[in-house]
Amino acid sequence: MQNFQQTQMNFEQEARKTEAAALQKIFQNIQVEIHKIAKKKNFDMVFDKSASVLLYAKNATDITSEVVDLYNKDYKVTKDKK
Repeated sequence: MQNFQQTQMNFEQEARKTEAAALQKIFQNIQVEIHKIAKKKNFDMVFDKSASVLLYAKNATDITSEVVDLYNKDYKVTKDKK
């Protein structure tokens, strides 16, 4: 009986792995199609409405350093001198 239970657990584990791999491949293919449509229609962003997840974002200028510099200036942040 224990051998049967172990075999069943192994089968279920393999089935979950196979399902996860198949779903991952489908998701990757959907991502490719989303990117194609977004570029064709010149969308800046595409969200998954059901999960509030960003699926696509147009390449844009990274302004992180500008934001940090302005924040530091406006809020008088100084670097520690060691």
